[in-house]
Amino acid sequence: MDKDVVSFDGQWSLLFAILGADTGTTIGLVAFVLVFLAAIHFSKKRRFRVEEALLTDYHLNRTALIINDDNPIIDMPSRKIKTGMFKSLILSKIDTNLAIFTWLVPSYSSWNANQQEVQVRVFSFASSKGNKFPLFNLQPEGFYGKFKTSIKYELHTDFSKSFYLTPLGGGENAKKVKELFDDPSLHEYLFSNMTAVFSKHINIESNGKRIFYYWDTHDMVVERFPEIIRELKTLHDKYFDT
Repeated sequence: MDKDVVSFDGQWSLLFAILGADTGTTIGLVAFVLVFLAAIHFSKKRRFRVEEALLTDYHLNRTALIINDDNPIIDMPSRKIKTGMFKSLILSKIDTNLAIFTWLVPSYSSWNANQQEVQVRVFSFASSKGNKFPLFNLQPEGFYGKFKTSIKYELHTDFSKSFYLTPLGGGENAKKVKELFDDPSLHEYLFSNMTAVFSKHINIESNGKRIFYYWDTHDMVVERFPEIIRELKTLHDKYFDT
């Protein structure tokens, strides 16, 4: 059974309840489950049609429902740490450097040992100028980040307390990453503009060819795409693709 539709957490309690009930109750329970599943199915289909219409209005096109693992457009540095499937590849008819996709990130919780999937919408840009980006991973500082080694700035303590910044490679790349983020104007943009888009701090990753922008555990709805793309495009062009 599709785990995105309904999950019984690996328990057989519902089946036992149905088998142990009288005939009338059993028929009622089965009918309820079927109606419930049908309602979810048609709701998803209706939502898909709404999204397709919006994407057309925004000059975007969903080119693939499932994205192959070897597609370079999803080659995020975090894939080496977090696995998960990628789906719903959306490309722009106007900006060929823009790509949007959904990342199904595996997640575990203390109250449920079964693996869950959190949908995260990722927005990415290649360079419009043929630039190569330094390789890095910027993520909001959390509990575990306190025990990791990251680039810290003595003169920008608010930024260093809020983000965990790591260069993906030493030497010249590490130097470029440190110089890139040693910018109070960039810090202010992340603190003000990006948190205005969404209350949590943003994640930014670079594989050298593309830069990926997303918010942990959040799947941005299509209705917000124009606003989000506009803000991310400004961030990307002003501070990274210079």
